[in-house]
Amino acid sequence: MSTEPLKIFIASPSDVMDLREIAFEAVEEVNRILADTNQSAQLKVFGWEKVYPDIGNPQNVILQQIPIDQCDIFVGILWRRFGSKPGGNRPSDGRPYLSGTELEIDEAIRVRKRSKNDRPVIMLYRKTDKPTQEMSDDDVTQYSRVIEYFKQCASDGEHPALVITFKGKEFSDLLKHHLLKVVTRLESKGLHLTKPNVQDHTITGTEPVDNPQSYWLNQIGLRANPFKYRLAQDERQSLPKYYVPLKEIQIRDFVFEEQPWIIFAGAGYGKTATRALLASRTFPGDSTSKILLVEFGIDELTKVLNIAGGSLEAIQADHFVHVLESEARERAPQVRDFLPKPLPQHFLKRPSNTDPRHRLVQIVAAARAAKFERLLCLIDEVDELVAVHDKQNEIAIFLKPLLIPALREVNGITFGYLLPQYLERDLKNQHDLYRLDRCKVISLKWSVKDIQKLIRQRLIYWSKDIYTPYESLGQLCEGNEKLAETIDADLAGLAEGNPRAALWLANHLIELHCSTDQVPQFIQPETWSQVQVDWWAGGRAQIFGAVEGPKRLYLLHNKIFFGGRELVLSKRHFAILSYLLQKDDICTTSELAHAASSDSTSPKVKLRSVAETIRRLKLELEKQNVDPNWIQTIRGRGFQLRKPTLTG
Repeated sequence: MSTEPLKIFIASPSDVMDLREIAFEAVEEVNRILADTNQSAQLKVFGWEKVYPDIGNPQNVILQQIPIDQCDIFVGILWRRFGSKPGGNRPSDGRPYLSGTELEIDEAIRVRKRSKNDRPVIMLYRKTDKPTQEMSDDDVTQYSRVIEYFKQCASDGEHPALVITFKGKEFSDLLKHHLLKVVTRLESKGLHLTKPNVQDHTITGTEPVDNPQSYWLNQIGLRANPFKYRLAQDERQSLPKYYVPLKEIQIRDFVFEEQPWIIFAGAGYGKTATRALLASRTFPGDSTSKILLVEFGIDELTKVLNIAGGSLEAIQADHFVHVLESEARERAPQVRDFLPKPLPQHFLKRPSNTDPRHRLVQIVAAARAAKFERLLCLIDEVDELVAVHDKQNEIAIFLKPLLIPALREVNGITFGYLLPQYLERDLKNQHDLYRLDRCKVISLKWSVKDIQKLIRQRLIYWSKDIYTPYESLGQLCEGNEKLAETIDADLAGLAEGNPRAALWLANHLIELHCSTDQVPQFIQPETWSQVQVDWWAGGRAQIFGAVEGPKRLYLLHNKIFFGGRELVLSKRHFAILSYLLQKDDICTTSELAHAASSDSTSPKVKLRSVAETIRRLKLELEKQNVDPNWIQTIRGRGFQLRKPTLTG
């Protein structure tokens, strides 16, 4: 079996340098996936970054050192600029090349036409984001050349091709997905890759099975249940391989950020997953990284509290710095020789008039002497300390010495904080103390599309067949067309923007499906219906906490929210629901008719039409993933807002 890697040539102008970096990272991720699934294929990137200087036309030097005819995959990326003239003329018509990228693409096409094995595979990508700043005359000229070039990629153009367009953060996932698919096309020339046989989806029930779920997953081609773990700490090692990047979070930016930053997020919204990915991109998780990560999780925070004698009020910045220094010694042995002698703990327990910044500056200097460019100090899990009891005031007292600007703004170290969402308002209100305006502040929010992406990423990673992996729960429900088409979106909506809730729902779906003596070939509609019943009966309370009365459905600033998510309702439906919320008791038909008619621009609601209006309101709530049983009919008396117990 050949072990020679597949060669990838990346061509692009200077305005997409960030996309080149993303492409390099995507190739590394694909290689990890290939290795994790015991595949022999590996990819190796070539571009101008890999060449050494030499005499001659620069473009010719690049192509001499990296011959495109020896590459298996060619990736071209364009956005606003076409590039600068490289010298040389096109063989087809003698016209001068307008850019080095054009020359490289033209060379790849020429090689492909002469190839007997369909190589290189030519993958062209076009970024479609609007320019972020005013364009100069040169920018306009460059952009017009890009437009004209892609016109020639049309079916009747000079070089017809399928061009993939994308916006911003879509590129990484697109490229990884396409590279995995391309690998299967390139199994020739000594590269033979085995593909698991996943055609048999059936458990017959004629043979004894100790673990029906594992057996069924194996039969359909999944290495394990992708949704088994709801807590990030239970799968921290594998999380970076199927991490879902949100639009607010660019991990590499947070790794190299010099300004202090804070990420606020609710329980289950991805703080620990973000921490795991940061750890995988920094030292010691990445042995080549020049950023040294010191993590303050529950263990390290407990050490700080112990030094202070268990008293929140006694905690000083010195205590944090002492633990930070101790962790730096453990994580990077090469730093030890440059660090000052550790202070004894009994000294730290006494009130100190020393400046903790001085000790922190010494730690930074030691890290730099050990060839690290920067320290990243990451604070997480503060709300899980028993001593603070998950109370805002006590957490703020605990964090105060570590959040003050005097400490966090030492040059050469960046403090990153992963904090519970409920702290954001209080910390911002104490402006003079915490100065969050000097920090990069992000609140993690998940859309329905983000939740669907979470499902897709996990299915892809845990699929045995890396070339045609599962990408949707609907593929496990092919026995019912409607269910197959809607289940991902329905599940994502039910999760209310909480990834932990989505994992609960998806895992429960698989567990219920495999709970019978004879597991069906595909997940059935009644199984999904039961998952929804179980969710409202108790699952939701596990994730979000128990709902008392109508508090999850509430009115704020003349808007109606459900679980923190604003509901979009017509004026009439809004008037009725807000009246039910405000009265919080049985509302008569006449009261609701009057409330629904309060808007002078809408037709009056008659008494006999109230029941029909309520019915339509319930349908609208259901469309927005709110259980319609919040609105209860009280026979002979009217309607009332109540906590639902079940939904069918």
